[in-house]
Amino acid sequence: MKTKATLRMSVFIPAVVLVSVFMLLISLGGDVYVDVITRSYRAVMDKIGWTFGPATLVFVGIMFYSIFGKVGKIVIGGKGAERILDPVSFYGVVVTGLTATGLIFYGATEPVYHFMNPPAHLGVEAGTAEAIRASMGITFLHWTINVFSIYSVLALAVALGVYNLGYNFSVSSILRPVFGKWMDGALGSVLDVFILFSMVLGNIYSLGQLMISVSSGVNTLFDIPRSGLIYMLIAVLVIVASLICINGGIAKAVKKIANLNMYVFYFMVAFFVLLGPMAFSFGIAMDGLSYFFDNYLTLSLANGQAGSDSWPSMWTIAYIGGWAGIGPIMALFLGKIARGYTVRQFVNCIFVGGSLFYFFWFVIFGGNGIATEMAHGDIFSTISENGFESGIYVFFEHYPLATLMSLTYIFVSLLSFVTTMVAKLDGLSSLCCQNVNAEQMSTPFWLKLMWGVVAGVLGWACATYLGFQGVRMFAGFSGLTGMIVTVLSSISLIWMFMHVQEDENGEPILSQETMKQTLIERISTVRRIKREEVA
Repeated sequence: MKTKATLRMSVFIPAVVLVSVFMLLISLGGDVYVDVITRSYRAVMDKIGWTFGPATLVFVGIMFYSIFGKVGKIVIGGKGAERILDPVSFYGVVVTGLTATGLIFYGATEPVYHFMNPPAHLGVEAGTAEAIRASMGITFLHWTINVFSIYSVLALAVALGVYNLGYNFSVSSILRPVFGKWMDGALGSVLDVFILFSMVLGNIYSLGQLMISVSSGVNTLFDIPRSGLIYMLIAVLVIVASLICINGGIAKAVKKIANLNMYVFYFMVAFFVLLGPMAFSFGIAMDGLSYFFDNYLTLSLANGQAGSDSWPSMWTIAYIGGWAGIGPIMALFLGKIARGYTVRQFVNCIFVGGSLFYFFWFVIFGGNGIATEMAHGDIFSTISENGFESGIYVFFEHYPLATLMSLTYIFVSLLSFVTTMVAKLDGLSSLCCQNVNAEQMSTPFWLKLMWGVVAGVLGWACATYLGFQGVRMFAGFSGLTGMIVTVLSSISLIWMFMHVQEDENGEPILSQETMKQTLIERISTVRRIKREEVA
C-alpha cells in the first residue's frame, strides 16, 4: 500500500528561510553580495580546489569497474523490474538534460577561446597548431568522461539506494550505507537543507545562462536590447512550459521533450557536417584526442598552486564544481528513471554514451569554430568584448541560413532547459517531502510550482543585476557542497559494491538482505573487537 508523500518540515522550512534571506540580500545589494561570494569562493578553492581533480579520477575508476566488474549485472530494482523509459528516451534525457544549454552554449566557442588564449602554464603560443591540439584536448577534458563520472556516481548511488535497498528518495538517503541511522535524524535533514540550497544556487547559474544567451540572440536577430523584461519573459516561458509538462506526467513529458530535442540536435549536427570543413574538424579532433590521452593526468590534476596560476581554478576546477553543484538534483531524477536497467546498461548510457555524444558534438562544432576563427578572426574578439553568449551568433553568421540556425539554437536552448527544469523541480520537491520512495514517487504539484516561481525570480534577478560572471560564481559556490556529496556518494557506492552477493543462479544481487552493515557500524565493530582484544 502506497503512503502519501507529506511535507518534510525539518527540510522545507529552513530551506525556504535560507532562500528568502538570499533573495533579500540580492535585492538590497546584489553586487556587494556577489563580491563577498566571489572572494569567499576563491579563498575556499585555494585551500581545497586541488582535491577536485584526484576525486574525478576516482569517480572515473568506479565507473570502469561498474562496467567491467561483476556488479555490472545487477538489475536496478531487482529482476523483473519494469522500465520507466525506453533506452532511446533515456539516452535523450542524458544528452539533452544534464548540462541544459551548456553543450550548445560552449560548443563552438570554448575551443576557439582556448585556441586563441591557451593556458599560460602549458607554454603554448596562441593561434598555432599546438594551440589547436591543446584547445581540443582541454575541451574534451571539460566535457567528456570526467564530467559524466560525477553524474554517474551520484545517479547510480541514488538508483541502487532507492530501488534495491529501499531507502527514501533524498540525497541524505544515498549516504545511509556510510552513516546509517545518523541520516535518519537532524544530520540528514541538515544535509538535505544545504543540498537543496546549493541546488537553488546552481539553478541560478543555468537559468541565468539561458536568459543571457537567448536574449543575446534576440538582440542579434531583432535588434531588441537585453533587458530585465526580456529576461522575465524567458523565465516565465520556461517555467510555465516545465510546469505544464510536470502536470501532464513527468515520464511521459520528459520522453517527448527529450526525443524532440534529439531530433533538433541531429539536424544541427547534419547541417554543419554537410557545410563545414569535416576533414579539418575530424583531423584536429584526432590531434586533440591524442593531446587529451597524452596529458590526461596533467590536465586533470592541474590546480595552479605551483605558479599561482588562476586558470585551473577558473576553468577545470570550476567546471568540476559546476557539474557537482547540479549533480545531486539531476542524479535524483536519473536515479528515479533507472529502474529496470542493469548497472552496466545504466553506466554505459550516462558515462559512455553521454561522453561519446559530447565528444562528437565538440568535434563538429569546435572544429568548425576554430576553422571559422582562422578564416575570419572575429569569434574570439566578440567573446572577449561581449562574452561567450555573443560568440555563438557570430559563428552562425559565417554559414548559410544564419538566421535559421540562430533561431534553431534559441529553440533548442529553451527546449533543453525545459528538460532540465522538469528534473530539477521534481528533485527539489522530493527533497522537501517524506515517504517518497520506490513505491511512492509523486509529490504535490504546488511544491513544484513554488520552486518554479523561486527559480524564475532568482534567475531573473541575478541575470538582470549581476550579469554572467556574477551568475557563474553561484555555480562554483554550489559545487563545493555538491563535490562533498559526490565524494561521500562514491564511498557509499563502493560500500554497496562490497555487499553484492550471488543468488542461486550465480547472478550478482544487492538488496536489504545483503546489505547487513553500514560503514560506520563496521568501523564501530572493528574498534570494539580491538578494544576487547587489548583488554
